[in-house]
Amino acid sequence: MLAALACLALLLAPAPAPGPASDPDSLQEFLRRVRAERARVLDSMRADVEAAIAAMEEVESLGSDEQVARAAARMRALGPAARPLLVPYLDGKTDHARRADEVEATLRELGVGTVLEELLELARGSSLPTRVRAIRLLADAPPEPRIDAFLEDQATTATGALQAAAMGAVVRRGSGAADQVIDRALGEGLAPDEIFVALEGAAPTRIDLVLRRAFANTKYIAKWLEPALQRLRELPQPLSSELYDGLAGVIADETQETPVRLGILGTLERLEPAKDKRLLEALTGVSQSPDETLRKGALVCLALTGDRSAKSTLMAEYDELIAANRNWVAAWEQRADMLLRIRDYREAAKDYQVAIDLDESSRRGVPPERRVQQARALAGDGKLKAAHDALQEAGLNRSKRAKLATEPIFAALVAHSRYGKLLRD
Repeated sequence: MLAALACLALLLAPAPAPGPASDPDSLQEFLRRVRAERARVLDSMRADVEAAIAAMEEVESLGSDEQVARAAARMRALGPAARPLLVPYLDGKTDHARRADEVEATLRELGVGTVLEELLELARGSSLPTRVRAIRLLADAPPEPRIDAFLEDQATTATGALQAAAMGAVVRRGSGAADQVIDRALGEGLAPDEIFVALEGAAPTRIDLVLRRAFANTKYIAKWLEPALQRLRELPQPLSSELYDGLAGVIADETQETPVRLGILGTLERLEPAKDKRLLEALTGVSQSPDETLRKGALVCLALTGDRSAKSTLMAEYDELIAANRNWVAAWEQRADMLLRIRDYREAAKDYQVAIDLDESSRRGVPPERRVQQARALAGDGKLKAAHDALQEAGLNRSKRAKLATEPIFAALVAHSRYGKLLRD
């Protein structure tokens, strides 16, 4: 590790000033010494790089995820100075595709500023998978007109995976042609999902702009909806009014396929929609839909904005079921599930308890998932000890508890010094 740091310092430290600019021989000698020193440093690291690559190739096919992660960490530990030696291993056209993917991830983490020439060379003439990886890495290159020109040309003239990668790179960089590339990808259905995948880690303002254009151009929406909604969920809340307008237009469009409209309603439900005028109008219209799933999805979103009428409409059918047979466990559970969806955690927890009591009084076993649902409601209501006790009663194994620990609703419980141990351990 110390050797790698020393090499990095040597490569990145400012070199001694050359002789007078008027002395070309002195300048040439200075450049020769710099190149020789760089070659010496790289040569000293070559064995370590080859060993790290060999370790990755040994586990890439049959090794566990943990072994691959350790091998990848070993590559990253080589540091920025190793970047020129790692670039050739982006070629995974034969049986080393996983190794090539991990090298790509390593270079992205270390930065590509010092290997632009090598990446451009690969992007212009190598195997197709290698060109795609090089183009994806060029998306993170420092601003440079010739790189933008190359990527824009590939986004226009290439085809298939190469064009898709170039389109994503142009959009990620936000260069002058980005908006035209977005419109073409969306309008012609040219792998538009790449556009949104490429936005991972981009500035929220950039994601907002791209999504606004997308939801105004929905011809091929089914192709890119899921990655677009994923980016949408990453944006700060509330969303911009322009973006709410775009979403409202898709929700209200009866020519759109039901799964598309449901996908947007489900995302809005997770985000707790704002009281945007056009969005509320669209949701109100869909709440009258003959399609039961669309109707309920719209009513849930309206209830989350504080619409009491929507909540009453949602609850009415469950209230009727319970009134008809107060010993019917499913009726209490279904109402509890809906109360949980609209964040009425306290009432949801009460209904789950009634369902549990009915099960226990009839000597039926209580399904573990019912106790988990009750724990979600209790955690949402801030009752962490009760949530802990409900989960303990569920008798979940370690892997299931670990999965629950990733749910936002259990975040406070996980963080609790005493009650969180159940999910942390």
